[in-house]
Amino acid sequence: RSESLNVRGAWLHVLTDALGSVGAILGGLLIWAFGWAWADPAVSVLIGLLVVFSSWNLLKETVTVLMESAPAGLDVDRVRDAIAGVAGVTGVHDLHVWSITSGMVALSAHVQVAADHGSNAVLAAVRGRLQDAFGIDHTTIQIEHGGFVESPTHG
Repeated sequence: RSESLNVRGAWLHVLTDALGSVGAILGGLLIWAFGWAWADPAVSVLIGLLVVFSSWNLLKETVTVLMESAPAGLDVDRVRDAIAGVAGVTGVHDLHVWSITSGMVALSAHVQVAADHGSNAVLAAVRGRLQDAFGIDHTTIQIEHGGFVESPTHG
C-alpha cells in the first residue's frame, strides 16, 4: 500500500468500511444499553473525520499525479545540473519532470550535444546518470547538435 495509489486507496476504503461497521455496532450498543441517542451521530461524525484525515495525503498525491507536477522531494534544478554535467552536453532546455503514478517518474528534455561527441554515447550517459542519481528511468530525450536553434512558436 505504500508504493501504489490504487492499492492505498483500496486499503483505506476497506479500513474505513471496517471501522464504520465497528462504529455502527458500538453506537447501537450504546443506544441499546444506555439510551444514548446521540451515540449514532457522534460515531458517524468521528468516522467521517477519520475518513477525511486518512485520505488527505492520498488526495494530495493523486492531484499531484493528475496535474503532472514534479514529484515532491525531487529538485528539478539538480536534475538539470546533473544532465548538464555529462561529458559532451552543452545545454539542457525544455526539461519536464512529472509523476506518471506513485513511484514512477517520467522526464523529457532537449539536450544539446557538442559536435565532437557521439549522440548515442551522450544519450546513454545521460540516461545512466538520471537512473543512478534520481531513479528516473522513464525518459524521452531529444538530442540536438551544435548550432540547433528552436523555431519560434507562433500563436
